[in-house]
Amino acid sequence: MMKAKITKVSKEEKRHILQMTDKELNYVQKSLQNFLGRYFYNGGSFRVCRHAKRRFFQKNEEISLSKKEIKMVLLFGKLIEFKKITFKSNQTELRSVFRLDDKVVVYNLTGHEIVTFWKNDSDDNHSTLNISRYTLSRKQTSKCINDLLSF
Repeated sequence: MMKAKITKVSKEEKRHILQMTDKELNYVQKSLQNFLGRYFYNGGSFRVCRHAKRRFFQKNEEISLSKKEIKMVLLFGKLIEFKKITFKSNQTELRSVFRLDDKVVVYNLTGHEIVTFWKNDSDDNHSTLNISRYTLSRKQTSKCINDLLSF
């Protein structure tokens, strides 16, 4: 049996919608959804990472999502947060977290992979959210988006 190669995270920076102005949120969300829309329209597909597959099998009935439902969340959902993850190998990964109704999907934008997904109550007020852990600035977020769109 082949073991998965695990890369250690050296830095995780993220930006939550509570930190964004309406204008910034609109720009980031529309840019990401247009990027994904073009990708899927041109025949692009996504993989489901091992972690997400394990979650699916552990909670099969609770969080079962089809590929079509995942695409719907990504293309028509509401952006919750944007992440920039740097690994010890200096590789960088950009991720988005989108929500549609009770479905939440974390998507690796640079590797086109579902990182994880879950269902969340629509009335969850995120009382445990620690906004001090969200350190990605508006300028850094814009640069990441522009770099992603330039590929």
